Amino acid sequence: LEKNKKFLVIYGIAGIGKTTLALEFAHYFKDLNDNNLALWVNAETEDKIIDSYSKFLELDKKIYFLDFNRSMNFAFNKHKKNILIVYDNVENIGLFIKQINNLNKNIKIIVTLKSIDQNLQRRSESYIQIEVKAFDENEFKNYIKYWNNKQNQEMSEENIEKLWKLVNDK
Repeated sequence: LEKNKKFLVIYGIAGIGKTTLALEFAHYFKDLNDNNLALWVNAETEDKIIDSYSKFLELDKKIYFLDFNRSMNFAFNKHKKNILIVYDNVENIGLFIKQINNLNKNIKIIVTLKSIDQNLQRRSESYIQIEVKAFDENEFKNYIKYWNNKQNQEMSEENIEKLWKLVNDK
């Protein structure tokens, strides 16, 4: 993440791969340095957010969403690490805007959501946005080849073509 940006927003239709992309980045961040820590937050509801924080901070749900800054800064001081927080499946980005802008500089944020709302559009100078779109045929085939190679598997061109047609109902 760039120093002058507060957070990264990954958005796109349901099932397009936002969570997978955020998860890959979280693993990459964590593996970069022993001093890096990644926190995954299910952000569908406020209760799920509180559950995630409570587990991370080892509290018995004594944390409340309004204490976000204090809690995350406490976590940073406690763990003495750089922290990446991934908020997955955010339904209401408005809950996060104020808290995100006041975070300790060693805390980075990734947010996944289905669409950018007006609340977030007005602050576009403070974040990076990535829209995840469906692959075209060439991107799909290259990705399958990449993934197979990464998994030490082989798939013939013919089978990749069949898979493309199956995925696109052709």
